[in-house]
Amino acid sequence: MLDLPYGPWKPILSGNWSGIDVTYYENPDKELLICIFDKKAEKIAGLVMLVAKFFIPHGNASGLVEKFPSGNLVHLTKKTPNLLLDYIGLVSDPVYVQFEPREIIIKFNKMYNSVQENARELRKLAREHQIPIIELKNANEEVIHRLFGEPLALPTLIVRKPGQGTMLEIKLGKMKLGLKVTGEIAEEPVQELAFTIISGESKRLTHVVVEEAVLNGVTMIVFDKTGEYLAMRNPSQSTEGYEKFEISQPMGMPMRRMEPGVDVFIEPGFFEKKCWTEFLGLDNETATVIGEILKEKPETLDEVLEAIEKIKPKKFIHERLTMMVSLIKEFYGDLFREKNDGRELIAPWLKKIGRITCIDLSDLDERMGGAIMFSVIKAVERFLKSERPSREVRSATLVEVPKDKGPVFEEISKTMKVLSANYGHGFVCKIEKEEWVEDDMIQAAMLRCVGVKEGEAIIIPHGKKPYRIHVRPTLSSFEKASRQ
Repeated sequence: MLDLPYGPWKPILSGNWSGIDVTYYENPDKELLICIFDKKAEKIAGLVMLVAKFFIPHGNASGLVEKFPSGNLVHLTKKTPNLLLDYIGLVSDPVYVQFEPREIIIKFNKMYNSVQENARELRKLAREHQIPIIELKNANEEVIHRLFGEPLALPTLIVRKPGQGTMLEIKLGKMKLGLKVTGEIAEEPVQELAFTIISGESKRLTHVVVEEAVLNGVTMIVFDKTGEYLAMRNPSQSTEGYEKFEISQPMGMPMRRMEPGVDVFIEPGFFEKKCWTEFLGLDNETATVIGEILKEKPETLDEVLEAIEKIKPKKFIHERLTMMVSLIKEFYGDLFREKNDGRELIAPWLKKIGRITCIDLSDLDERMGGAIMFSVIKAVERFLKSERPSREVRSATLVEVPKDKGPVFEEISKTMKVLSANYGHGFVCKIEKEEWVEDDMIQAAMLRCVGVKEGEAIIIPHGKKPYRIHVRPTLSSFEKASRQ
């Protein structure tokens, strides 16, 4: 029993996950309190708390989840031969607190009240879209048991953004990619994500690699132009092949969607001369002037304009550069408003369930999308350089590389190699054909996954014999998602 408000809180599941003690409590309203204990030797120094409140939707739950603007939502699907049930879990951000009763109660109350406020917003949204939802406490006992009686589903509730003290250690495992042609499970260490190349017919294979990264505690940054990755926050609507591959149920992936100009930004301070030349489409003479401007180390568009005035290039160059930068500021000003938060982009998770950081590039052209990609990756580098160096993969970025790579993509590739080698941030390179990348990259890859056709692939671990696999079905949705 846990002596906190809105109880009594009774334990329903306890265990040790990768060396961390975890207990799940429920109250009479069928709300869930998750406590992750921070131990020093055998003494409890503090704990991380999360609160979850559940609803049963009657209608398009995926659409409701996509439209909810605030708070963390998890969409769980429970399927048996005779029954299909949907659950929506509304989950708080994690809070770390010293193991002192008064402090625990103060922070718990604040967290609990925040969840209730978000619950009111969710009910309002459901009414507006005519999707009835009922609280789990009002459901029948069988429906309740099918959620709380499934211990493997409960850890997916831990969706989060980083907070002080909530970054607990995790141990990483293996990615289960499918079945070898001999019938054995095809699995590879998640550490191979330090540098992995995916090529060929690889849409399903790529989704499986991303899912396995998340399930092994790795935060995956993906850049989504079409909605195919955004869809992964919803459970798969098909369970075909699940029995063959020993998969129990569909599962949406914990995800944070980030919108350019709201959550992620272009940082001019990262751009070198050749990147600015490509970004603005400059001729050689004007590019030379950009080199002079960069000596002023401008970090905003206003500072770029000030540097142009200070350098005072030839009149037509001055006018051209001023016009270009002013137009970008007018039409894309929001994209340049702030600096990126590298900690938030790769936030470590509390347990062996990771997160997808989905950067939505659907409304941007190739030029602006590439600039966002570059700025995000450089922001991750800036943050990780402030941390202790590590080679243990705790986060990774999926980069889809085009055949024709300009200076911006060259810089992205160079930065990713540094992060992979020194800072525990993996480089998952997706490319149509392996010959589009340099031979030294092929040789350096820890894992190569070559899609032969959709559903089949050749796996080539570094220094080991290649083998052919049947790629497992996806746990999450494989369809393009609405971006509302």
